[in-house]
Amino acid sequence: MTTEIIEIPEDIEKLDAQENLGEKALKAFARICEHWNASVDEQCKLLNLGLIDLFQLQSHPSPKLNHDQLRRIKSMVAIYKASVRKHGTVPGVRREVRSPRPGYPFFNRSPIHLMVSEGLQGIESTLHAVTQESAN
Repeated sequence: MTTEIIEIPEDIEKLDAQENLGEKALKAFARICEHWNASVDEQCKLLNLGLIDLFQLQSHPSPKLNHDQLRRIKSMVAIYKASVRKHGTVPGVRREVRSPRPGYPFFNRSPIHLMVSEGLQGIESTLHAVTQESAN
């Protein structure tokens, strides 16, 4: 497992479903999941895929991601970047996403738990909460 903060290309946050940026997005997703210590099951739920679909997507030389998957990855990239700005280390980023948090929208659940259990809505709620914190 790598312990260095990764540089994610700026264009990942501006992905368009019509562009073939699936490979970059999927690489960013894989690195973020590695730093978050996300299990394969969590990865499947984060992208709303089955296990076989996830493995096929990861093994394709130029994967095509749908609009929903791109939205999920774009939001996770923004969450990751906000955590990096706040903590600056992989263990800090991992702790940020794995530790239970009080209040809305978490209610004593961890951000990863919210994202996995509530899908795109949970990912976007986490994004909103994390970016609001970093703005303060």
